Amino acid sequence: MRTAKKAWIWIGGGLVALLALIVVLLTVINWNFARPWLAERIEDGTGRSFAIHGDLEVRWRAPEQMQTGWRRFAPWPHFRAHQIELGNPEWAETGPNMLTVPQVDFTLNPLALLRRHVTISSLLFTDPELALEINEDGENNWTFRERDPESRWEVELEDLFLNNGTVRLLNRARPADVTARVQTGADGSATFELEGNVAGEEVSGGGKVGALLGLREDRPFPAEARVTIGDSEITAAGTVTNPRQPSALDVQLNIKGASMAQLFPFTGIALPHRPRFSTEGRVVGSLARDGLHLRYEDFSGKVGSSDIGGTLEYLRREPRPLLRGKVVSQRLDLDDLGALLGADDEKARKRRGEDWKQPEGRVLPARPFGTDRWDQVDV
Repeated sequence: MRTAKKAWIWIGGGLVALLALIVVLLTVINWNFARPWLAERIEDGTGRSFAIHGDLEVRWRAPEQMQTGWRRFAPWPHFRAHQIELGNPEWAETGPNMLTVPQVDFTLNPLALLRRHVTISSLLFTDPELALEINEDGENNWTFRERDPESRWEVELEDLFLNNGTVRLLNRARPADVTARVQTGADGSATFELEGNVAGEEVSGGGKVGALLGLREDRPFPAEARVTIGDSEITAAGTVTNPRQPSALDVQLNIKGASMAQLFPFTGIALPHRPRFSTEGRVVGSLARDGLHLRYEDFSGKVGSSDIGGTLEYLRREPRPLLRGKVVSQRLDLDDLGALLGADDEKARKRRGEDWKQPEGRVLPARPFGTDRWDQVDV
């Protein structure tokens, strides 16, 4: 019995020593030879060009805590790659690459490779530049092609972090070009600051969203933001379900600004020039492209010296969307109604950029109504 026990001890010790030697050898060898293999696996899983132009380094780490049995003793390789590029679709206008990163750190599950799975337990981008784009037909560049059914390789990502990230969104379907600076925390949530323009209006602001990988899941994704559009400010906090293809929205929305007309580039609704206003309420509904239906519920606010409140409902339909609802006022200042009709004083008109004078002795405004946006929505 003692002889058998010693034999097993020697065998176990030999296996441990052999494993240690293999790990040492895998650590000191030049891993750049593996760059083409990794690039091919990722191209196969995403349908996009992929390249590692810099060095590929490897260090070994203890496996994730979720591993059980003998898998707890199999070390995982941690890769550090330099100068990464992920290609754009051919129609993209932001350049040949959707993603450019000076340095990427990621940890692979080596046992998953036996099942032809490239399982990345954590992915850290340092100083990445990401270009998100929507073309005039509504196609986006972040939805990758469906995996080739003949391909036996799959790519799975479990954690994502950005260190000093830059994300640009270019939308040709609804003119917008906005850039955000993004930083993720230890819990995977991300804070951002943004600037750019939407339909000619300058935009700036910032906020916080949930873990970035939540973007790909069909469940409520938390988000909060404060955005300035021209002279107006929008504050929102709530959830969006499946942000890649939004299906539901539930946010508390506060808006205040110099004129409701400035919101046209974002709402598509031709609101009138009015005095300073503010509203707050809850927005709920569906964001599905084929069934957009939103409600601004039980909102309250002020327009000039008048109070307003009620519920508004917006439905996308053909040939024009419909805005309907009930708005009530307990105290209506006729001066504010005059601004709606253009019958306010000359100073107020100049503040709105309107250069015309009301003839003396006329009660109704002499200025013609601007009808260029009247065919955008039914009210």
